[in-house]
This record gives sequence, structure tokens and C-alpha cells, in this order.
Amino acid sequence: MENKIELAMYTFYAWLLALFEFLWLRMFEMVALTCLMAIDVITWVAKQYRIKPQGITSNRLIVWIVSKMLILLCVFCVALAIKWIWLDFLTEDYLTVAMVALIWWETYSILANVYAFNTKTELPEFDVISKFISWTAQTFKDFLEKIIPHKDNK
Repeated sequence: MENKIELAMYTFYAWLLALFEFLWLRMFEMVALTCLMAIDVITWVAKQYRIKPQGITSNRLIVWIVSKMLILLCVFCVALAIKWIWLDFLTEDYLTVAMVALIWWETYSILANVYAFNTKTELPEFDVISKFISWTAQTFKDFLEKIIPHKDNK
């Protein structure tokens, strides 16, 4: 039984590496981002426990974790879309900007949570993730409007 589980894990890992290579995602960046997201969840729980213990609910924690997974899913989807429409020259630039923004945001969030835990004062929040997703969506929309002819109905 252990050998089958090990084989399944190695197979999954090999497929994941192949997907990362295909999409030009760097494994180190994805692992770093995933670790930072996990640390962010832990520091958020610690901050909540120190400042507002009643704010820690399983529902809020699940929403927080799902939102982190959706962010990773967005990176995969955009990379796949760029690769699929043969814009290989954009893939590496987009992913570099995306990963730098996401890694810095997660780091800020961790630091803000630790600060809040220590001082019981929260630092101002700014939603980099929503801004980045909005910018990406607008970029895709602008691209689609350039390549797909449309008529103005007046």
C-alpha cells in the first residue's frame, strides 16, 4: 500500500512539474507563495486571537483559505490562457509581475499581522490582489477588443 501511495505522490509531483514547465511557472516562486499564504493564515489567526478572539470562526477561516487557493488558481488560469493563445512572449513577463506582486503582498500581510499581534493596532489594509486581478481582466478585455472586430450599435 505504501508503494502505491508513494507512486501516486511522485506521479502527481511529476505532472505538477511538467505543468509548471509548460506554463513557465517557476517552482520556487510557487512554493514560496504557497508557504507565505500558509504563514499568512497562521499569523492572521494569531492576530485575531490577540485582538478579537470572537472573530475567529471556522467559516471565516475557510473563506480565507479558499480565497488563497483562488488566487493561485488565477495565476494558473492566466498563464494557461496566455500560453494557449500563443502569446509566449507575454507569459514570462506577466508571471514575473504577478508573482512579485503576490509575494510582496503576502509578505506585507504577514508583517501587518505580526505588528497587530504585538501592538494590538492594525496597520492599514490595501487590496493589492483585487487591483491586480482587475488590471489583468482589463488587459485581457483590451486585448480581446483589439483582435475581435466589433460594430458600435448606435
